[in-house]
Amino acid sequence: MSLQALIIVNQRASSYKKHMLKDVLNTFRANGYMVDVFNTKKKGDAQARSQEAVKEGYPLIIAAGGDGTINEIINGIAFTDVCLGVLPFGGENVLGREIGLNRHLTNAINTIINGKAHNITLGRITNSDGKVRYFSMMAGIGFDAAVVYGVNTRIKRISSRLAHVISGLKAFSNHQPILNIKLNGQSYAGYWLIAANGAKYGGNLIISPDANIESDNLNVVIFQKNGKLDTLRYVFGIITSRHLYFVDVMSAVCTPNTVIEVEGVSHVQIDGEYFGMTPCKIESVPNAIKIQIK
Repeated sequence: MSLQALIIVNQRASSYKKHMLKDVLNTFRANGYMVDVFNTKKKGDAQARSQEAVKEGYPLIIAAGGDGTINEIINGIAFTDVCLGVLPFGGENVLGREIGLNRHLTNAINTIINGKAHNITLGRITNSDGKVRYFSMMAGIGFDAAVVYGVNTRIKRISSRLAHVISGLKAFSNHQPILNIKLNGQSYAGYWLIAANGAKYGGNLIISPDANIESDNLNVVIFQKNGKLDTLRYVFGIITSRHLYFVDVMSAVCTPNTVIEVEGVSHVQIDGEYFGMTPCKIESVPNAIKIQIK
């Protein structure tokens, strides 16, 4: 009996190559999979098609793209019995790295074919207009969201990392507003917040070593100062995994029974995709989706 799967492909993903997809399809079909392919054309296509696929009864949806494609799909299949598989065709592939995938597609294919479905937690973010999105890896409010907001999409198609560096230099020169953050009955002032569902961040960096997509909690990191030298220090701290030792960086845990409330005026990103502006609320939602992991 054939195993049915739908592969949702972002052909604009930085690592996508037509011949690579052909090899992927041949491998799946040789292993007894009946595979259909859907190519996205614009933002929102992956979510809309995954929602349709749920109704059509696909048991497995495979994301062939980057973290943005994955984010759309998880928003289409959360709280269903459909399982997510990941083929890392994107620039940073943060979720892929989190579950042990590298850029070698053979590794990812083997994980999908021979791995097991694991229930993982998602983060849920809601803005003041009632807009709700789920994220698999992180929500960022402040500096990194300003970077995402300013990314040039044409440069990103060539090099995701270069596009983010250029935008980061622009964001660095702009003043970031202070945020009022409420968590676990306490109020904090900060200018940059990251709610981490997993340990990885921005590729292979570690933002919160205790964060785990299979735990029920989100780990919160708050950077409390907004000077340019402070921003530079925080960035190098993240690169060198020293940021959690800084006295002006605090961390906390958000359990499923607590809500992170953020007030102020700042940009918000989820899984490296622009979400909008604060104010917003963030929560953890355990057992929200199934994903193939080794």
